[in-house]
Amino acid sequence: MNGKLKTVGVVAAITGVLATAYAVKKRKPISRAVKDDLSSLVENIKDISAYNFHTKIGDPIYRFIKKKENIPF
Repeated sequence: MNGKLKTVGVVAAITGVLATAYAVKKRKPISRAVKDDLSSLVENIKDISAYNFHTKIGDPIYRFIKKKENIPF
């Protein structure tokens, strides 16, 4: 068991070194992809937040005003 664990550790270390070397070599495309993903993530968060704000706060206020002022639409 101990020999297998060492082998897995060595393979993981070599894989980590290779992944780091690849990331350093291809830094610009990777960072561009990460920035694009983050910007789309931020846009999705903004959309979801706006929708939640509307449904939890805006819509009840609108219904209250509509009921109070007898607005038919």
